[in-house]
Amino acid sequence: MPLSARRAGLFSNDEELGKKDDDHRPKHSVLPTVAFRNKPRRTRLFWGIIAVVVLYFFFKNIPTNVPPVGQRHDLRFGRPLGATLPGQQTASGSSSTSPKELGEKEAHKYEGLVKFYKLAGSLQATHTTKENSNVLFLASNLHSASSLIPLACQMSMHTRNRVHFALTGRDAVAIETVKEINGVTESDCHVRWHDGRPDYAEWSSDYRMEVSVRSALNFINMDIMPQVVLVDSFEREDDFFARAFKFQANKLRFPFIELPLNAADNLPWVARLDSSALKVWKSIQVDILIQAPRDSSGSLIRLLQSIASADYFGSPLPRITIELPEKIDPFSTHFLQRFRWPPKSHGADTNDKLQIRHRLDRKDLDADAAAVRAVESFFPFDPNTNHVLVLTPQAELSPSYYHYLKYVLLEYRHSALIADNVVGISLELPTKLLDEKTPMDFSTLSVKESSPPSLFISQSPNGNAALYFGFVWQELHSFISNRLSVEPIKAQTKLVSEKYPSWMEFLLELMRARGYFLLYPGFASKPKSAMVKVHNELYQAPEEFAQPIVEERPKSALPEEEPVKQDEDASKPAESDKVLTADVPPAPSEPELVTSTPLLDLIGLSESDQLLPHYSSLPAIDAFGNRMDLMKIPELSAGFTKAFLLDQGGCADVKDRGKPIAWGTDDLFCREHGVAKGG
Repeated sequence: MPLSARRAGLFSNDEELGKKDDDHRPKHSVLPTVAFRNKPRRTRLFWGIIAVVVLYFFFKNIPTNVPPVGQRHDLRFGRPLGATLPGQQTASGSSSTSPKELGEKEAHKYEGLVKFYKLAGSLQATHTTKENSNVLFLASNLHSASSLIPLACQMSMHTRNRVHFALTGRDAVAIETVKEINGVTESDCHVRWHDGRPDYAEWSSDYRMEVSVRSALNFINMDIMPQVVLVDSFEREDDFFARAFKFQANKLRFPFIELPLNAADNLPWVARLDSSALKVWKSIQVDILIQAPRDSSGSLIRLLQSIASADYFGSPLPRITIELPEKIDPFSTHFLQRFRWPPKSHGADTNDKLQIRHRLDRKDLDADAAAVRAVESFFPFDPNTNHVLVLTPQAELSPSYYHYLKYVLLEYRHSALIADNVVGISLELPTKLLDEKTPMDFSTLSVKESSPPSLFISQSPNGNAALYFGFVWQELHSFISNRLSVEPIKAQTKLVSEKYPSWMEFLLELMRARGYFLLYPGFASKPKSAMVKVHNELYQAPEEFAQPIVEERPKSALPEEEPVKQDEDASKPAESDKVLTADVPPAPSEPELVTSTPLLDLIGLSESDQLLPHYSSLPAIDAFGNRMDLMKIPELSAGFTKAFLLDQGGCADVKDRGKPIAWGTDDLFCREHGVAKGG
């Protein structure tokens, strides 16, 4: 209670005191009353202004191009909002028009609600398994279906994948009729069929069909989760299908393969791959590495022309890196100025896959420096999918070389049955061992015949034409770096001829230590079956071994100082002439490139049920041409590694070796205990 009030209560009987107390009370001013009454008015005024501003901007920006309610599209179903379906009653009581009654003039204009009457049943009948090996073939018209069905049926017969086939186009032909037209029976085609076409598909607009394809793909993807989707060339498919498929593939992030025209005839080997290999079809990147020769242009031009004329069947094109010497041939310069990669036939406008490097140092390189320069020209951005194809300038490739590389690469490196010990694929079948003196004896590989088997593996690297997997090239980087930083206890025994580049000596050591092998094409020994031809008429030795190589005199040649008989008939050649025309064993004839023989026939897989042989069943030889037992490879590799650690790895004791790391070679050296080279 205020003090003045208490005083008024205490002295209420004293009038004078009460008056005095009143004089001390504060007089109420009018101003607070006015302020109290104006406060609600100011709040209402503020909100009124806000409302006026909102209404102003609303009416100013209201859309004026909105169609009537009956013409507005529901993006989820592709139908006009408020529109009636065929047979439904309108507000006036009249029935809507069926698409069949629209006539030819109104064809492909129906935009009713999208419904799938047959898709759910086939998807529900598909039994899921723990291991997902589903592969989906997808087509929008009968022409594409006829092209894909033979390939799908072939794939299903190999039982490596669960094959599905879905139709998503306008054609109203029943699935059973499509199978009958293409000669499909249950005994020779184990494909699971799905009808992903909507109701009234043949009268539907492109927009409705595009929405239908997206929806069908979404349902199929949720149910079977395909590892990869195969489609025909988009040139043959309907436009609405191509747009919808590309959009949905990017949204759902499933891998797909756009097959070229007539894939069943041109790419029959695709049907023999499993889903694990097919899903990385677009992920694989191959880099071609070429060391251009000095003062020569003919061989380089021939090689680049053979690369450009090869068939890449829609696969991602390889990148090309050309290492030019310090002195460039003018003809090479002129050709490279006009050379385009990718070529214009692939729709490319730039040389974004061509890289040219020019060396500045005029000094001749020794063997170690040349090896470093060659190996460091490439480093894989992903050791699993980025690989390098090393080509000598003397090489000329077959038009179908990429078919062989892609098929074998996917099977032995990216399939479920991966061959861990295979680190590369040679395109060349050598006729001599690495010393370039001892002929290859193929009888050790085959019991019945002297010719080699279709495929075999060897611990010999190849420097003329071979694809090396990314992980082994990364290991080679580590190996050479360690090898050159440690002083060996014993001198290195050279096993590779100086006709080959020096980096092959290092790779041979790595392959023997790890138990690695290179896959060789034994079928190339047959006529017109070679994937590469290595020409000798323009041969140049590697720069690090540029000195002329003296060849041994053949035993069949006559002695130089054999006396000439005086009673020899004058018509017979003199003995000096015989020396010049000695019976020297002729050089091996250059193989003929394969042009028209199907790849499967070359490899010996002409039968429809045959697959590439498993890695463990391939014949194997070592770098000296001796037959090897794959079961003994770990033991042989361990023995070589122990000797290498003590002789070349800088180790006093094998226990001092480094720790193994992924794609590294520290475990083959003792850098902490060894002596640094040059130290």
